[in-house]
Amino acid sequence: MLVLEEFDSSTLILTLSGRFDQRNDMDLETALLRGDEKRVRHVIFNLEQISTIDTAGIGRIYVTFFRLKEKGVCLSLVNPKPSVREIFDLVEIPKVMRVFESDEAARVWHASVFTLSSPSAVSSPDWQAVQEPELPEPQKWAHKSPTEASA
Repeated sequence: MLVLEEFDSSTLILTLSGRFDQRNDMDLETALLRGDEKRVRHVIFNLEQISTIDTAGIGRIYVTFFRLKEKGVCLSLVNPKPSVREIFDLVEIPKVMRVFESDEAARVWHASVFTLSSPSAVSSPDWQAVQEPELPEPQKWAHKSPTEASA
């Protein structure tokens, strides 16, 4: 898996491509450590170029989500392909963490939910969650079986 990093204010955007499996864990870990050094408050995994994901990749997402959550950092997943979305549904990722259609949608959500608790927090980031805006019920992804798709 190739991991490309982009820092945008307090957000680390990781564009991942290839196979999301255990063989590529070190590149992802290195990128997340750089995010720690820069004190990011939001990490985005852009998954649009991930061709396949295995159980090690799913496990890595869950471990990363909970590890970041302990530090007060949000993890957002962005634009997984339909085959990856299907796996996410099976392991109920959308019930635990947010999945967005674009990096921008994830950034807008994060900006609307989290605000700086004080002006001095710029040098020492203490973030405080504000009441989450009303969001529509999550839509089920439209999956078609091979029989339905050919009909």
